Amino acid sequence: SKMVLIYFIVGIIALFINLLVQILEIEDSFLTGFIEGSTTGLALGAMILGILYVTGRMEKIRQFKMRLIGKGVNNE
Repeated sequence: SKMVLIYFIVGIIALFINLLVQILEIEDSFLTGFIEGSTTGLALGAMILGILYVTGRMEKIRQFKMRLIGKGVNNE
């Protein structure tokens, strides 16, 4: 649950930065476009990871990845 909390805090901070950039109406440039895009993506990613942790899917993904690299729990 601590990891989920961290993801959601990061997402909220990213949304806040995105909102701040939009409210300040900073002149459009590569940097402002990059900040807006990356903060939106970061917030969306944090929410998706939070959902994966809460539903237990993240553990299943971890187990699948471990089986793929040959370090599964039932390795004999």
